[in-house]
Amino acid sequence: MDKRHYILIVIIALCSIACNSHYKHWDTLSQVESYIEERPDSALVVLEQINTSELSGKEEKAKHALLYSMALDKDFVDKTDFEVLQPAIDYYEDNGSATDKLRTYYYRGRIYQNAGNDALAMESYVNAINKGQTSDDILTKARLYVAQGNIYYALMKWEKVCEVNLKAADYFLQTDKTNSYINCILKAVSAFTQNGNYQESAKYLTECEKYLDIIPKALIANYYSEYLTYLIHIEEIDKIKEVVGAYKSEIPDDLLDYGTLSNAYIALGEYGKALDTIDKIDNFPDMVSEMRYYAILSEIHHKLGNH
Repeated sequence: MDKRHYILIVIIALCSIACNSHYKHWDTLSQVESYIEERPDSALVVLEQINTSELSGKEEKAKHALLYSMALDKDFVDKTDFEVLQPAIDYYEDNGSATDKLRTYYYRGRIYQNAGNDALAMESYVNAINKGQTSDDILTKARLYVAQGNIYYALMKWEKVCEVNLKAADYFLQTDKTNSYINCILKAVSAFTQNGNYQESAKYLTECEKYLDIIPKALIANYYSEYLTYLIHIEEIDKIKEVVGAYKSEIPDDLLDYGTLSNAYIALGEYGKALDTIDKIDNFPDMVSEMRYYAILSEIHHKLGNH
């Protein structure tokens, strides 16, 4: 056998090994990737049934790690460590497509955020934007901006809240995710109002009105809450009274924001109603909600002269 013939055989053998490097589970992973968005619960079941010791090579392990992390997040399993995602982090740092990098950095950020480290979460989201710029995964980009918006909201950086939520809204609109689109628009409205940019608040509230016939009650409730907050800030007393009536008649009690309603009654000078309404709050989902409750309650007692 001459040298050239030998080299050719070696090349063919190496190609054969490369082509079969993910023969065991690659097809299954590809199928999971095709439906993970619509059926994350099914994807999670399939991924958990794969024996990770049978995964062949770094690429297949990375793909499994990324899809598994995606499925866990979509099924509301909030990981705070990198045990699952680490093979994807290691591999996609220097390999993979723009979409692989986008998703890996995004879910890395989600883990940091779950662990309460917003600084490293934001760093990961910025890397996701930069590394995944050419990716066509619009939904991950949208969710990335939503995640950034939540951090900016906690920091009360209202202009940034508006900026990233409007970017997310645009992506959601492109994919016909109407509910997510309206949710982001309402978050932007809240930030515009907090920042005193009432013209923009009014503009995007008008945009939301186009969808009131097709969005669920929970979103309509959010719309009324943001509308009332806007009216309170601009002191439109007659309109506040009208919207309070519509809010209470159209929205079930369990979806009413009693804090916003109490503020509306304070604006109307109906302090007794404000006190009765705020007393209907019996639990606090987070510290911000509790702080808001006591701030409103304090204002009511001040107006009533209960110093």
